[in-house]
Formats: sequence, C-alpha cells, structure tokens
Amino acid sequence: MDITEIMITDLENIYKRYNSSGFTFLDEFEIPYSELTTLILMFDFFTYDKVESVNYFVYEYKQIKSDKIPNLKIQLLQFIDFYVDNIHNPNFSDFREIAAKTYLFNYKNKYSENHKFPILPKNEIPNSIYIDLVTGFDFINFYEQLDKNIDYHLVDKSVFSCKCLELKAKELNLTNVFVISKDVLELEKVDFNKPIGLIRAKNIFKYVPLFLIDFI
Repeated sequence: MDITEIMITDLENIYKRYNSSGFTFLDEFEIPYSELTTLILMFDFFTYDKVESVNYFVYEYKQIKSDKIPNLKIQLLQFIDFYVDNIHNPNFSDFREIAAKTYLFNYKNKYSENHKFPILPKNEIPNSIYIDLVTGFDFINFYEQLDKNIDYHLVDKSVFSCKCLELKAKELNLTNVFVISKDVLELEKVDFNKPIGLIRAKNIFKYVPLFLIDFI
C-alpha cells in the first residue's frame, strides 16, 4: 500500500463515522477516492456553493452515464455536508490535515515547460511585510522564489486552501510565511506584525460593489 492509499484509507475511516458506506459510491464511476479532496477545494473556490461545486466536479467526468449522475450527485452532496458540518470541529482536525496532505501529494503544478512561470512582485520597502489577499492554495507555486528577508502574510478564508499553504510552507521550512484564515473584509491591524510594504490581490471581483459592474 503506497502513501496515497494509506492517507485515503485514513480519510475514509474518519468519514465512516458520518456515513458507514465510506467512499465506495465512487467505485461504480471509476473515480479515484483522492478526487474527493479536489471536490473540497472546488467547494471553497465556488464560494461554498454546494450544488455548483458538485455540478462542476461531475462535469469533469464525461464518461458517466447520464442516468447515473443524479445518484452520484446525492452522494457527493452528502460528502460536502459532512465537510461543512465538521470544518471547524476540532475532533475532525485530522481529516482536514490528511485531506490537504493527500491533495498536495497528488497535485500537479499547472505551470509546465510550455508556460512561462509568473514572477511574484517584489516588496522593496525595508522592514515591511508582503500581504497577499485571496491567496488561493496555488500560491505554493511561488514558494521557491520568496525573499527570505521578507515576511509573507497569505490571507484566504478557505480553510482547506490555508491548510495546504501551511503544510507546504512547513515542508519547505519557510519560517517567514504566515497564513491567515480570514475573509479580507475581517482583517485587523493586529493580524500583521510589521508595517505593510506591498499588497497583492487576486480574485477580488466579488468584493467590487455591484453598481460598478455596468462600467466593466
């Protein structure tokens, strides 16, 4: 049994406390159990919309016969309900940790030799911090190019994304990376230990007032 299988077995055993059938509902559709960690990330990405997340997830598996899709969606929604009910439950902290490790272990860098790797803007102000808003877990692609003399504060309200960011930073021994699991609208001065030198933001359109949409 390889490390992925061990982690998936651990995840399934925890899920069985909620649903005794575990992940076996995926067998009929030949969907790897590890893909459930992708569904968690999708759920966070789609702003915690369960139906939209499941629809997108199922759409990726075009080989599934249409008459079987409704039952699959029911099972996937039950899994998300489990995640939502226990996301902040300390008794299920192991699930979040193992799920994030599983996702990272199977993660394939979206930047290939055919695509130029983006360069992270540099903070040129001495003794100040770098803030990244609505970071997303894929900021791990920048970890290798971080300035060791700068503190990076990564802000995202996605619990799962933050766990991935934390685990990868720990793996690379990045002591200058601080992950803040908050909505950007809830940030306070006490969240930062130094003056702010540079702020980078992405995926911020949901914070733009609706009246501005007509001008975009």
